Amino acid sequence: MSYFDWTPDLDTRIELVDEQHKILVRCINELHEANQRKDFEAEGKIIEDLIRYTVEHFSDEEKLMDDAGYPLGKQHKQIHQRFVDKVREIQQKQREGEDIGQELLGILHNWLFTHISHHDKGFIPAVQKYLAAKSSYDELEAEAAVRAAFQNSRRTQNPAVFPAFIDDDAANANHSGNNNAQESEDIFSKARQNIKNLKIWR
Repeated sequence: MSYFDWTPDLDTRIELVDEQHKILVRCINELHEANQRKDFEAEGKIIEDLIRYTVEHFSDEEKLMDDAGYPLGKQHKQIHQRFVDKVREIQQKQREGEDIGQELLGILHNWLFTHISHHDKGFIPAVQKYLAAKSSYDELEAEAAVRAAFQNSRRTQNPAVFPAFIDDDAANANHSGNNNAQESEDIFSKARQNIKNLKIWR
C-alpha cells in the first residue's frame, strides 16, 4: 500500500506540472519504503534525488508562471525556496546519523498536498490561458509555414523543391537552379518543423 496516493483532485490539468508532481509522489513513496526497511543508505540517496528533482520542478513551474505573467509569482517562488531550505536542513540531520524518516515523510506529505491543492491552484488559470494562447499561435504559425511551402511549390514547379526525392545525377543536372532550390528547401524545412503543431496531428 502506498504512503501517498495520487487522487484526481490533485490534478492541475497542466500536463507538465501534473507529471512532475506524480514523480515527486513516487519519490515520497520510495522514501517511505526505505524507511520501513530501515535502509538509511537508500534513504540518503532518495532524499538527494528528491531535492534535485524538486529544484528542477520548481524551476519549470516558475518559468511557466513568469511566461504567463502570474502576478503572485514572486511569493510563490519564496514558498518554493523555504521548502527546499527545510528539506536540506533535515537532510543534514540524516547525514549526521539521525533517523529523520518519519519526520521528513510527514513534512513532505503535508507540504506537497497543501502546495498542490492550495498554492498551485492559484496560478492554474493564468498558466492555462497562456498555454492556450501559445497553442493557438503555434497552430497559426504551422498553417502559415505549410501554406507558404505549397504556394512556393506551385509557383516554381521545380522538382528541386523536393530534394529528398532527387538522386545525385538529377541534382547535378539541376545545378543551375540550386539557389532557388535552397530557398524552397528552407521553406519546406520550416513547414516540416511546424506541421506537428497542426490540429489534425493533435
